[in-house]
Amino acid sequence: MENEFVPYELALRLKALGFNKPCITWYDPQSNFNYKVTASIIGVNYNKKDIISAPTFSQAFRWIYDNYQNNEDILIAFLDMTAFNILYDNYNRIECLERLIEIVE
Repeated sequence: MENEFVPYELALRLKALGFNKPCITWYDPQSNFNYKVTASIIGVNYNKKDIISAPTFSQAFRWIYDNYQNNEDILIAFLDMTAFNILYDNYNRIECLERLIEIVE
């Protein structure tokens, strides 16, 4: 299950871009920024103070698409990734998300 969540460094960059969707996990500064799971399946926006929400890759990709679909470079990147089936390939998800974040930054 650990591979389903965006790594801390990328979650931090998403927070800087304004990611504020409810998540069932977060990175806890008290535990060396290991992710923690909430007791609620509803999810909470943990992007407050020094706590960082830990979205799933699916949440992160959806948020970028929903918020930046008018950005031509984002649309082209999504089309490229989808065409080559790498958007959902576990090995390439981090690389794809990094690419999308770089475009938006």
